[in-house]
Amino acid sequence: MNFRTKRHSIRSLNAANILLALICALVLAACGGSDTDDTAETAPPEAAAAGDVLASAGDTGTVLSGRVTFDGPRPERAVLQTREDPKCTAMHVDGPLLSDREIVGEDGGIKNVFVYIKEAPEGDYPAPAEQVVLDQIGCRYVPHVLGVQVGQEISIENSDPTLHNVRAFARANRPINNALPKDSAPRVQKFKNPELAIRMKCDIHPWMTAFLFAMDHPFFATTGESGAYTIQGLPPGDYTLVAWHEEYGEQETAISITDGEGTVADFVFQPPS
Repeated sequence: MNFRTKRHSIRSLNAANILLALICALVLAACGGSDTDDTAETAPPEAAAAGDVLASAGDTGTVLSGRVTFDGPRPERAVLQTREDPKCTAMHVDGPLLSDREIVGEDGGIKNVFVYIKEAPEGDYPAPAEQVVLDQIGCRYVPHVLGVQVGQEISIENSDPTLHNVRAFARANRPINNALPKDSAPRVQKFKNPELAIRMKCDIHPWMTAFLFAMDHPFFATTGESGAYTIQGLPPGDYTLVAWHEEYGEQETAISITDGEGTVADFVFQPPS
């Protein structure tokens, strides 16, 4: 074999090796790739695993609900004197501003009762991404009783055409003391620690009060006009349920949550002695 023939044979061998490598690659691709790639596609993300407790509880349809009612003569809402600020008075020309301290409906339902699980099941309950709004409308706080999770943002706003001051008398958290002039931007706050019944007030309008609950779990609710409440997603188990009202005090009751079944727990408050 001369030199030219030997070099031609080497070129032919290299071409055959390249062709063989290409054929192997095509075969592997047709078979779906490597085991490593399959594992990466099918493994569940860590974020989904972190919420398994809440997601599975919600999927079972467990619902805790009930009503908070008043046993006694229906109290009348107190009339608040707003003459210290004529702008507040002008916002209530159709009738006086009434207190939110005692609101009992015609059917006995009590509004603004905070209902919550005293000791939640162990688990990771991350703060919701959505903000909770505490507004000032008609020289009153709206809502009057509000629950948030620790770390959840609270947007404190002023929808009134007058100056307000927002003060929170927190003990386990840093107190809040912000002035909110007319048309001012919302003040966003967070609570770092659990704390019950944080009293809010306005230093400019002394009749303005509200209560904030900073919770380390999501199992709470505030009663509406009918006195009803609903708490969803509570895992099966035995719990202590608490109902709090600023005027009528606090009650506790033992409850049992069964997987897939609704639970009803009612409270009845009486006039303070």
